[in-house]
Amino acid sequence: MRVKTPWGRVAKRTRRVRPARPRMSCESLESRWTLSAADVLTGGDVGVHDEALSAIAAMGESSRFLMVAADVANRALPRRLAAIQPQADAGIRGRAVQRVEVAAAPAALVAATDAVAPAAAPTAPLGDFNGDGKVDRADVAILALNFGRSAVAEFGDGDLTGDGVVSLADLAAVRLGPGAFNITAPAATSIDDTPDVAWTASPGAVRYDATIETAAGCTGELVVQSRTGVAETSAAFDSLVDGVYYACVRAFDNIGNPTDATNNGWAFTIATPPTGSLSIEHSANVSSVSTPGAVVNYSYTVANTGDAPLSNVTVADSRSLALTRQADSPGDGDDLLEAGETWRYAASYTVTQADLSAGVDLLSTATADSDQSDPAMHEAVVFNLFELAEITVGDVRVVPVDHASFVMMWNGLTVYVDPVGPTLFTGLPTADLILITHSHGDHFHPNTINVVADAETQFVTSQTVYNLSSYSPYRTRTTILGYGQSADLLGINVAAVHAYNGNHALNTGNGYVVTIDGRRFYASGDTGPVAEIRLLADIDVAFLCMNVPYTMTVDEAAGVTRDMQPTMVIPYHYRNQGNTYADLARFKSLVGRDLGVEVRLLDWY
Repeated sequence: MRVKTPWGRVAKRTRRVRPARPRMSCESLESRWTLSAADVLTGGDVGVHDEALSAIAAMGESSRFLMVAADVANRALPRRLAAIQPQADAGIRGRAVQRVEVAAAPAALVAATDAVAPAAAPTAPLGDFNGDGKVDRADVAILALNFGRSAVAEFGDGDLTGDGVVSLADLAAVRLGPGAFNITAPAATSIDDTPDVAWTASPGAVRYDATIETAAGCTGELVVQSRTGVAETSAAFDSLVDGVYYACVRAFDNIGNPTDATNNGWAFTIATPPTGSLSIEHSANVSSVSTPGAVVNYSYTVANTGDAPLSNVTVADSRSLALTRQADSPGDGDDLLEAGETWRYAASYTVTQADLSAGVDLLSTATADSDQSDPAMHEAVVFNLFELAEITVGDVRVVPVDHASFVMMWNGLTVYVDPVGPTLFTGLPTADLILITHSHGDHFHPNTINVVADAETQFVTSQTVYNLSSYSPYRTRTTILGYGQSADLLGINVAAVHAYNGNHALNTGNGYVVTIDGRRFYASGDTGPVAEIRLLADIDVAFLCMNVPYTMTVDEAAGVTRDMQPTMVIPYHYRNQGNTYADLARFKSLVGRDLGVEVRLLDWY
């Protein structure tokens, strides 16, 4: 019993039936490379062309099956195939096919083919590399041995397409070379619908199929076959992942039975050629600045971390600094950055008052690039610790006073938060509204209130503060708020939020969210990094406490900031016990730049 397979009919007892695999839906090479029979017989000799036409006319319908691969040379392949060489140029980005040595010499394959030479061989057909007058598996062996090699002689090494490199397109072209072929229509039981060709003297064989497979001896998975067209073949070949592949050629009789089962194992390797890869790092000699005229010295390290040299290497700084290249270490001082080599640069920048007054950090982005690599980038930040005298957010003017005390002014309205220090408010308007967070002396100070308030001033505070005897003069003008409660006063909204930790009992003090002209200002008062404040949303400006041991540490305050994600955060209340101060540079560093939160520093002390 014979079973139909993609490779023909074979005896079930001698050959396992392969599962059907989808074939590429491509036009056949024959249909694309058909020339007239006259050209085949005359070799393009115009002088005998007419005579040949007459002879062909007598052949009748069979003449339409005469085919050659002559126009293949005019078909351009993708750059990847056209540019491949055994030792790939470092400047070529892409994947290459590299020649490898094989165990089987072409001579052995010649011996395995027909011992009978054609009686009167015409001019050597295209694809006859070994000069035996026929195109057969021995020629394909020679071609496979030269995969990926650039042509050294016209057609001498398997470059049938004339694109300068031996590729799968040439393997596909082998079975279509002109010469003394028998060209027949496909038999009814043929394994495909393309015409079959074979050398006249090949016993029993009417076709050769060239394929690329994943294992030697025609036993692997078929990944490319010669019956596809040039464009399809090139696309399939280009999509192969890196690895070892095998060129396989099978001979079949006129009904699709294989006439030789095993004869192939010519290996070749697809490998991505070494590519250059850049890295760059740079740093400043200082971590922060606070005075104009300070000089920041930057150093840059550019390294080739790939396997191939890089040319036209450029290095630039986003601050438009003039970079000076230092001595290579290691290196030879030339303009080629070899694999493993490092180049170093230096630059400097003088800080201006405008830089400081802008209130933002000095950001420097270094970029390195080359012809053979993707660009590499690195950021260096020098923290701006210059403290602004005040800040304006929208139409709201914010003036820091001291420690936990500040003033917000908008549309003729003045709001004081925890005013402490009778002499510190000189020149500021009388308070229209005073917010008191809790009872500690650095937040509630009656003597200061008597200086900044008048008989019309209104107050917001907690029940605990309201109950203090020292607070009694202000009770009739006070709104008491607990957590989650709010009130509209003088055209603004004040909401009380949680403020507590081990030093401040729950429900004794408040933080406040004040909404003025559509913007939300959060004043933390004294609190720990509690869950409730981490959940506050849509905060435009957050005033966060960070002094130890009474409130949050710098790290805790930074964590709250990253959870809350206000548009701007202003550290306040950051004088520690013993008159030390919180590390604001560390706070900026921990808040980071990835969330888009702007850290602004005001002059509190």
